[in-house]
Amino acid sequence: MAFVVWTDVSGGSSAMLPPVTTKGEGFVFEGRHQGSDGRHIDCRCATKDGRAGTVTINDKTFDLAQGALFLVSTISGQTQVRQLERNTLKLKGEDLKELAKNDQEIRDFFVSFAKTK
Repeated sequence: MAFVVWTDVSGGSSAMLPPVTTKGEGFVFEGRHQGSDGRHIDCRCATKDGRAGTVTINDKTFDLAQGALFLVSTISGQTQVRQLERNTLKLKGEDLKELAKNDQEIRDFFVSFAKTK
């Protein structure tokens, strides 16, 4: 299972806690990205099988079965999230750059918030 949180918060620092296994939730992944401008993204994923479960981004919760790619913008001062169904299992850094060039829905999401800046 792989999920991707793609954000417009640049610079700063990121931290992922080691995965934890719990009886109730299965595997739990938690992370935080803090931008140099103070904006942040907190994320948490809980899944028993790598396909079903929940992803919470800045207090908004999503069903992992509906897609594992999360586009996140906080540029407006509020957290805006779009969940997409994309194959994230094989994505690496270079693949994300290629996806950014070729996926109109991803480009449109970030461009729409950049215009409101």
